[in-house]
Amino acid sequence: MRGRLMHLCLNVTDMDRAVAFYCGLLGMTVQADRSGQRPGRRNLFLGYGPEAEASLLELCSEADGRRYDKGNAYQHLAIAVDDVVKVCANLAAADIEIVRPAKTAMSGAQIAMVRDPDGYLLELIQPAP
Repeated sequence: MRGRLMHLCLNVTDMDRAVAFYCGLLGMTVQADRSGQRPGRRNLFLGYGPEAEASLLELCSEADGRRYDKGNAYQHLAIAVDDVVKVCANLAAADIEIVRPAKTAMSGAQIAMVRDPDGYLLELIQPAP
């Protein structure tokens, strides 16, 4: 069997705000809603394609709006975009923190760092031409 990264799960405090960010600003779509497995818990799977073909981002939230300690093990989640400068401009206009503006990496890719509404660090990468 060949392995495949299926999904990464993030706990979020406000599911609607997180969906607005990842879907509305970064262009993902909800691929599956597996809420209701536990009372008061929402589970949405987002991505750029169906689960059988693409790695997804699972978002989990509890009805009580609890906050989560992110610890120091998490570094960042990398997301490929077509135009990193344009995406960062759209994010900045939506009051999303741009941690590091776009710059050219040694590979020729354009890379920027931003924080999602829950404070998770994201690396936005426009691959080298």
